[in-house]
Order: sequence, then C-alpha cells, then structure tokens
Amino acid sequence: MPDWLMPVITVAAIIVGPILAVSVTLWHENRKQKLAAKRWLFFTLMAYRKSWPPAPDWLSALNQIDVVFYDVPPVVQAWRTYHDALCVTSDEHLLATNPYTKMLDLLHEMAQHLSYSKIKPGDLDRFYSPKLLGNITNFQAQIQIELLRVLQNTGHILVAPKPEAANKPQESSRLTNPAAMPGISDDGS
Repeated sequence: MPDWLMPVITVAAIIVGPILAVSVTLWHENRKQKLAAKRWLFFTLMAYRKSWPPAPDWLSALNQIDVVFYDVPPVVQAWRTYHDALCVTSDEHLLATNPYTKMLDLLHEMAQHLSYSKIKPGDLDRFYSPKLLGNITNFQAQIQIELLRVLQNTGHILVAPKPEAANKPQESSRLTNPAAMPGISDDGS
C-alpha cells in the first residue's frame, strides 16, 4: 500500500463518518416519528370505536388516515371502503354496507401493519363500557331533548326574582362597586 493512501483514508473517514452517523440518526428519528403517529392513530381509533356520539379525537384520527398511512395500501383501501360505507345516505344501503364491520376490517389492517399480528377481528369487537355510564348518557340525552321541546314550544320566558330575594338588600360587589375594592376610596385617593 502506498504511503499517501493511509492519510487519505483517515481524512475520508473523518469527513464521511460523522455525516453517515447524522444521516442514520435522522433516518431513524424520522422512522420512529412516523411509527409513533401510526400507533397514536390506531390507539385513538381503538379507544373510541364504540363511542356515541363520535368523539372529536376519533373523527380527527379518521381524517388523518390518508396522510399517516399513505405508504400502507391495505390500510388506505380499508379506510376508503369504510368511508364509502359511512357516506351511504339511505337506511337500506346502510344495512347492506354494514359500516361497523368495515371499521373492524380497517382496525385489523392497521393492527397487522403495526405488528400486532395476534389480534383477530373478534378481539377488536370487544369493548368495555360501564352500564351506569350508558344510563347517565341516555338520561342527559333525554333531558336535552325535553329542554329543546320546551324551548321550541315557548313563546317567551318570564324571569322574575323570588319573593324573598325582592325584600333583601343587595350586597355590593367588588366588580360593580369600585369603592368596595381595597385601596380605592370615593375621593379617588
């Protein structure tokens, strides 16, 4: 080996080594971020898959599938199939397309891509929601419906103070009476 070759190899290693190390680190971080985004999206869809009404995070995650899973054709295709099933307008076609099974297919494709290979579609269907929570949600919905019915069928609402409140002297408030605030007097000092 010629005497000049060893210094050239050393200089090349000094220049190329750090560049290669930074490139590998950046590639690894980019890959890690993409995988984290895919997992967040999958976990969000899993967490809210049977929530009603649909949670804003669930809707947001659905709308990000095309971007986050752009490089996974089976997931993108499953999302398009599910989207088409969701966009059906008639009840007859809705029953025929069965959006719920399409959602399970979408989640299954995502699970397979994310290396959760032991998860089966039946596993994705299992969901826990306490009965009490459902009862509270139904009760709140009934209250809202009844309130809306009353408001829609009411010409005007009369607001009158309670009889005992009319006889009480009003207490001054710091917000409405600046003189009641510490350090402020009537003479402005």
